[in-house]
Formats: sequence, C-alpha cells, structure tokens
Amino acid sequence: MVVSLFFLNFLDRVFILEWEVYSVSLIDVGATFIFDFYSILFFFTLMLVCSIIFLFSQFYIDAEKNLKRFVVLLVSFVVSIIFLIFSPRLLFLLVGWDGLGITSYFLIVFYINYSRSVAGILTFLVNRLGDVFFFLSICCLSFIIDWKFLENNFFFFFHF
Repeated sequence: MVVSLFFLNFLDRVFILEWEVYSVSLIDVGATFIFDFYSILFFFTLMLVCSIIFLFSQFYIDAEKNLKRFVVLLVSFVVSIIFLIFSPRLLFLLVGWDGLGITSYFLIVFYINYSRSVAGILTFLVNRLGDVFFFLSICCLSFIIDWKFLENNFFFFFHF
C-alpha cells in the first residue's frame, strides 16, 4: 500500500538533477537530467528489454570470440538511449542520437558480410538524415524560443 501511494504521488512530480561539469569565466558546461513519470517508465521498459537481449545473447553468441566487443556495443547503445530519455540539453541529445547511430551501425555489421554492410551503410545514411533534420529544427526553433528552459519557467505546467 505504501508503494502505491508513493507511486501515485510520483505521478505529478518532476525531479531535475543538474551537474556542473566544467566552468571557466563565461563558459559553463553542465549536464541536466529530468526525471518524471514517463521518463522513468520508459527507462524501466528499456531496462527490461535490454536485460532480455543480454540474457538471450549469452545463449546465442556464447562461443563468439568477440563477445566482449558485442557487450560493449550493447551497453553503449543503452547509454545513448538513456541520454535521449533523460536529458533536455541539445548537446546531450545530439550525443545520444549520434551514439545511437554509431552503435547501431556497429551492431548491424557485427558479423561482416555484404548484405549486413549494405544495411549498415543505409542505417548510417538515415542517421545522417536525422542529423540534418535535427539541426534544421534547432535553427527554426532558435528564431522562436529562448534556450534557457529552466530559468524562464519553461516547466510551468509541472508541479514542483
């Protein structure tokens, strides 16, 4: 009963974690992560799917000589998705998007043959197309809104 009460109380809460990585005079490089109900729900769904993939890969490619490389690629794929889930900053969204594209390319061409390399190149090109639209949306939005989300009460519809 207590867990369900906390769960219902969590539905209308937003937690913001801000971490300053580097600061010199006017340049502040930091990481901001926003935790709300939907991002946490998507995170647990991601972890469920990834744990099933890791469990399946133990039995499927157990005798593979490049098993460590495969596990590193899967972990980097998951970390890229986590950046996409929790980060409101455009820099980390771009890092997550490009990390997702690069690791998906390497996961597709893990077993090297002609059809997989063609599919990997197609994945790479679609990811670059996504980058073009990502940058175009940044350019279009820069004329409309101010990028200081947290300072300008951008999250006015959330309950703090």
